[in-house]
Amino acid sequence: MKIALSMTFLAYIALLIGCPVFQDGNLSTNSESLNPSSSPVLTVEGVGEADETLKKVKQGNKKIFVGYIARNYDGAYQEYPFWMSLWQNGENLGGEYFYLKSRDKQKLKLSGKITKDGKFSLVETDPSGAKTGEFRGEWRTEEYKSVISGDWINPKSRNKLRFYASEQMIFFKTDAEVRPFMRSEENKQKRYRVDVQYPEIYGVRNAQIFNNLVKGLAEQMASDFRTDAEESWEALKADRNMMESHSFIDLKYNITYADENVLSLFLSESRYFAGAAHPNHGTSTINFDMEKGRTFALRDLFNSPDYLDVISQYCIKKLKAKFQEEYGDAEILWEEGAKPEEENYRNWAITKNGLLIIFNPYEVAPYAAGTQEVLITYDKLKSILKKDGPIKFIVSQ
Repeated sequence: MKIALSMTFLAYIALLIGCPVFQDGNLSTNSESLNPSSSPVLTVEGVGEADETLKKVKQGNKKIFVGYIARNYDGAYQEYPFWMSLWQNGENLGGEYFYLKSRDKQKLKLSGKITKDGKFSLVETDPSGAKTGEFRGEWRTEEYKSVISGDWINPKSRNKLRFYASEQMIFFKTDAEVRPFMRSEENKQKRYRVDVQYPEIYGVRNAQIFNNLVKGLAEQMASDFRTDAEESWEALKADRNMMESHSFIDLKYNITYADENVLSLFLSESRYFAGAAHPNHGTSTINFDMEKGRTFALRDLFNSPDYLDVISQYCIKKLKAKFQEEYGDAEILWEEGAKPEEENYRNWAITKNGLLIIFNPYEVAPYAAGTQEVLITYDKLKSILKKDGPIKFIVSQ
């Protein structure tokens, strides 16, 4: 399934703001805008060694991660999404995190060490100073972001759960901030659930326009799923095999670049209907000019009408090399999906290092190959980029 986000669709989405899309007596809901700055801030008193580490690391650069801890229980896969801020100062690593589904949003402190090759351990403690868990994992720097992954360890049972989190590439020079929002709902009668995450921006010009836009898109995707899930339940409710499973939509976000001038992100959707062989996955992107208060198109970045030819040639070359390396067969690439046509390049994002092209499953390769990403560094596009375009401040850095 291809999820495309056109300028016309975005304009339509903006009209949806304020229209309730989650109204049903059978739904249990839990949604809240999460304001990290309104929660108790970390102090350096009363918790001993953990606070001494935090006092050291807070002199370093703060990085924001959004991720989840995964659990398999009686064959059912569950994710516990979290928001995490980390500071690093030499070998010292510390910060805080909280679970997005938690009603009280209690922040847990993190303190530990990280090696030069990225191996780290973080002890978590609650406000009383009691140890409540431990993260052990690896910090990896990828093409345009950092990711952390590994095991979360229960301090009593020593049971391990896997975790994964992706850095949010935020470069505000002012007091502007990004706050995570999550809406969780379940319809027990019709056996489906909705988990939606998206960011809210504060303290920068045209923030409310952006917030309305991303909220409208996220809630429209959830509303479309809800309609389909209820239709599916009505059609198949007599099927006992179908009734043993739940339909769901999980919508997550990733900010690839954010400053006072430009904000770029993608929404990643995992959608499953009870009885299906597997979930479907898709990505939609938003590229927003904070100065002008509007989205911009891929063509707005370039001074040449042949920009798609340049992008297409590069993507095909990179994907063939990747498939040859990973699968031993470059021919699994479906070149039709990477031809220089606007329809093929509707999902793209801005990063600090280059232009990120995203292909959803089935677009350039079989489902099993997953979502494909190609990063085109700005130096390879320099000759055709507009000098006064929306990303002029990024390219000139």
